[in-house]
Amino acid sequence: MFAASPPAKKPCVFGVRNSSFNFTRHPATTGLGPIGSGTEQGFLFHSALALTTSGVPLGLVGQIAWARNPDTRGQSARRKQLPIEEKESVRWLQIQQQIAARVPDGTHTVLMGDRESDIYDLFIAPRNPQQELLVRAAWDRKLDDPPGQHL
Repeated sequence: MFAASPPAKKPCVFGVRNSSFNFTRHPATTGLGPIGSGTEQGFLFHSALALTTSGVPLGLVGQIAWARNPDTRGQSARRKQLPIEEKESVRWLQIQQQIAARVPDGTHTVLMGDRESDIYDLFIAPRNPQQELLVRAAWDRKLDDPPGQHL
């Protein structure tokens, strides 16, 4: 779980990033999928690193690995119509659940995500009041007040 225990009832930040492992030069390896530009083969990781608010790493608290299906390459318009459970975006919901399951009760957590985490399903997913999201916006948002302004 953690390399060090998070401070009791102190905020804990989780930086979440994708990484890929490239096995293109290992053609005998099975179970791989396209990565990068699509001409390379490998698999991806979605990892959550726990940090104190001063930036001290506490350890890896969640990780999900997967290989993309090569048969779905070039079907981005179709993927937009799929339910969240069939999209790569589901990794954000899964990592949020892993964090919630592994963090001690009473710990204030902030999950930080890039533009890929700007998904409605993550915002409406159940979480306790001590779990917060800090998401880099991928889309303009209209505000209720004042009219016509964007976030």
